[in-house]
Amino acid sequence: MVMMMDQYAWVRILLLLLVTISANANHMPSLLPYEMNLSRNLRQAFDVLPDDGMGDEESGMETTPDDDISHAYLEAKEELLSKIKTLEKANRELKLANSVIDTTWSDDKMANTRPVDCADHLVMGANRSGIYEIYPFTCLCRKPLRVYCDMETDGGGWTVFLTRQSADVPLSFNKSWDEYEAGFGDGLGEFWIGNRHLHTMTSSREYALRMDTHLASGDVKFAIWNFFRVSSEVERFKLTLTEYSGESTTRSNCLPNIDGLFFTTYDRDYDETSGNCAITQGGGFWHYRCSNPIHPTATKDEGIVSNCFNNQQDSVAFLQLKIRPVICGSSVKTVFLNNKKCKNCH
Repeated sequence: MVMMMDQYAWVRILLLLLVTISANANHMPSLLPYEMNLSRNLRQAFDVLPDDGMGDEESGMETTPDDDISHAYLEAKEELLSKIKTLEKANRELKLANSVIDTTWSDDKMANTRPVDCADHLVMGANRSGIYEIYPFTCLCRKPLRVYCDMETDGGGWTVFLTRQSADVPLSFNKSWDEYEAGFGDGLGEFWIGNRHLHTMTSSREYALRMDTHLASGDVKFAIWNFFRVSSEVERFKLTLTEYSGESTTRSNCLPNIDGLFFTTYDRDYDETSGNCAITQGGGFWHYRCSNPIHPTATKDEGIVSNCFNNQQDSVAFLQLKIRPVICGSSVKTVFLNNKKCKNCH
């Protein structure tokens, strides 16, 4: 009778152990040493317990109620030991995972985590469009850059670098080389982020370019290029723009022939004509022989008019150029866009 009580006591202890480990799974790193010691003590206790009743049927001996209890106890013991092994393995894996998280996202490191662009803000949980601070610099001590982040269009995470819209006091885009290099305007209104910042951002990650337009006719059109990069000032902010996307809703590629061109302003002429397109058309840009289908930085007097959106000339009431890391780019693989799947990822 004493043996039966001892057996049931051990079963109760094992069940209590399993409940305790399961209930505290989320706190495993702090509770693990105690639970592991308890399981080792139980194992040692099992080693000295008698294996009464084992082999009775094989020896031909008649079994008794006490023998049946011993068999049931030993079966329960083996089953519980197997579950303990499973939980111990899970504990080790959980402890390892938590240690990786603790190492990667310690409070000290979080303090030094700075969003490079609007996509980083998206990953960190931001979901409303508006002004955000980003740090597209190699030095964390630099002051943040205030930009408009589009967190709604096509999953969000877009860093806007050019905005043209109606304003009581229109912003002149007929700026000098230095002004285009540094940036000007207000992210909530008309705005140019600055060629220096475009170079810094696009040289560290692979970006796609999107152009959103609201037309005077009421139509809304967009165009996407899957690769956009701006070189350094030494290279005259040379543009790389390729892979015009079939997802675009414009009638045609609104920015053809500008891949590989240098930036031009009224005081720095690097276009491919004998004159200066920034002077004749107004506004700095990557000009192609003064004949781009659309001129996003055109002066208000000239207006932004193009037939690349529809089959006829249409004026633009609102225009934005914005960039976002290429989802499957080799440089960035941690940007999770809202309900967007990686294209061509393996």
